[in-house]
Amino acid sequence: MAFADPMPGRTRRVPAVLARSIAAVVILTTCGKESSGPLAPDVAQFSPTSQEASAKKSGQTLTLAIGGTGSGSVKSAPDGFDCDHDCKATFATGAVVTLSAKTEDGSLFTGWSGACSGAGACTVTMDAAKSVTATFTRRVTFALTVTLAGTGNGMVKSTPKGIACGGSASRGGNASGEHEGGVVSAEHRDGTEQDDDASENCRQSFDQGAVVTLEAAAIGGSVFAGWSGACVGASATCTVTMSQARAVTATFNKGGATTWVLTVAKAGLGGGDVASTPAGITCGPVCSAPFGAGTVVTLAATPNGQSTFAGWTGGGCTGTTTC
Repeated sequence: MAFADPMPGRTRRVPAVLARSIAAVVILTTCGKESSGPLAPDVAQFSPTSQEASAKKSGQTLTLAIGGTGSGSVKSAPDGFDCDHDCKATFATGAVVTLSAKTEDGSLFTGWSGACSGAGACTVTMDAAKSVTATFTRRVTFALTVTLAGTGNGMVKSTPKGIACGGSASRGGNASGEHEGGVVSAEHRDGTEQDDDASENCRQSFDQGAVVTLEAAAIGGSVFAGWSGACVGASATCTVTMSQARAVTATFNKGGATTWVLTVAKAGLGGGDVASTPAGITCGPVCSAPFGAGTVVTLAATPNGQSTFAGWTGGGCTGTTTC
């Protein structure tokens, strides 16, 4: 549009003012925001704390894995899962979660890994996603057999409980105390009282690796003469590690009776075992045992592999038959 100049010869200033006004309008109305400066970024969209706020609102995931050859379950407190297989649950950020393991029959809990370690209590603080593995192993047991020998009377008990052999029990007492399936019952191991006067429980199974202490006590005026088998010596206590099935003989003699130790030595280039009657020597592993004075002991040699038995020397024994 053209405008006539009503005052010819004077300086025209209006267009410049209009130009500045237009520029100001552009600045003030850009993108529909009333701002006199550059556009501000979307703070909520780019804030570094937005992800943390989202995680805090949604919680953190605790993942559980069940491992090993055995079986069991794990429960959380506060409630989240109670699983006998791999599972997961979400807990509030910062929550303190305690996990407890429960074994099933025939299994043992051997420990935690991941966010927890050891075999005790497992406590996890959920300040981030965490993973825990609970390992259960199949229970393995071995039998421990106690035999009483000699002319006297006595009793053998075990710690942990299980063996209570002797008193009025008969000699050669292999009465079975083994529970069905070869596993010591929890009730028996956890505190069932053993008879202080008499018992025929001379055989019991214990967990693999268990350390069992046997204690011998003579009764009725008898004396304890010593151990043979998996234990040796005349100390009142004997310690056995259950890495395999074990057998122990405890010898008691009548009061005042003299005992003597019979020792067998093996010689030669071959191999074999020597066993005694009455029981005491199994040589093999045990080549000496105490016997009451006057006891007649018979030794029998059994060669193994490609070996042959060449004969006896010493102790009044000769030849290649029994000694």
